[in-house]
Amino acid sequence: MRVICKKEQDVGLALQKRDLPPPPKDDEVQVRVTHVGICGTDLHIYNWDDWAKNRLKPPVVAGHEMVGVIVKVGQAVTKYSVGQRVSVECHKVCGICRYCRTGRGHLCFKTSIIGVDEDGVFADYVNLPVSNIWGVDDGIPSHHAAIFDPVGNAMHAVSKAGVAGHSVLITGAGAIGLISIAIARSLGARHISVIEPQSYKLSLAKELGADIALPPGQEANAAILKATGGFGPHCLIEMSGHEKAIENGLDLLQLGGTAVMLGIPSDKISIDLAQSVIFKGITMKGIVGREMFKTWFEVESFMLKNPDAVEKIVSHILPFESYEEGFKLMQQGLCAKVILKLEEDA
Repeated sequence: MRVICKKEQDVGLALQKRDLPPPPKDDEVQVRVTHVGICGTDLHIYNWDDWAKNRLKPPVVAGHEMVGVIVKVGQAVTKYSVGQRVSVECHKVCGICRYCRTGRGHLCFKTSIIGVDEDGVFADYVNLPVSNIWGVDDGIPSHHAAIFDPVGNAMHAVSKAGVAGHSVLITGAGAIGLISIAIARSLGARHISVIEPQSYKLSLAKELGADIALPPGQEANAAILKATGGFGPHCLIEMSGHEKAIENGLDLLQLGGTAVMLGIPSDKISIDLAQSVIFKGITMKGIVGREMFKTWFEVESFMLKNPDAVEKIVSHILPFESYEEGFKLMQQGLCAKVILKLEEDA
């Protein structure tokens, strides 16, 4: 079978041939993958930046966003059956620690991330634990279901920001930042501003419901302050991981506002903690993964009710072998979400 692998400690990924996986264990299912999404995390891995260097131990098969069809089930599996379409929660957790047992499994300190800490889903076939499988509703097309994971990141972040009735600033309009616009609007945000340097993404931001979508600079800052009566936005949803964007977003955020941080910096950054956070009375929340599986139910509902928004996010569907083109589009900022298609649905 085909896999896309981080073969060595260097820039890039490699398309390789591997043996088919063994039969699934009792508590696993074997899935024929039909579509995968390229994530910002995969771009970190492709670029082999400092974050990737400090986290990955090649060789490892990349990828953690997928949808596919079950072809085999383990002997203990009763909920799922052969032929069923499924997606996967990429965070594998222990299930028995303090966090897992109090509904906070996304914080489990024994978390292993598929496609990062172990082989991922950029493969024709994968074995996955049944505890991480999500059955896909018939009303959700596969190229949407492949991105349950990143839409879940956006849903988690926006939900924690408390956007209902408030003004929102989103810094960074990658795929997760873009879908956050539609989610924030669906959750009752009063006004949505987006700061993003790429013109392609700014255009999509407007299509998805942003009231203001501008590149970083004084024009954007002035427009946002004017739209919020000089107070600044109530909520900051930080999706870029860029030091200057974070600094600017915190400066714009109103006193007592809420900042949710999901973008991953490529290296360590510095902020003026006293002036930007403490003296402004800001509540800052780190967002990791999804709340398992509360967020998944929320994403399912959102996808069923807002298919047009999800469709706008999927800017490119490419053959699996064209993964290099997908990563190039991401590096150049000429896409939203890139899907790689392995095979048609059964």
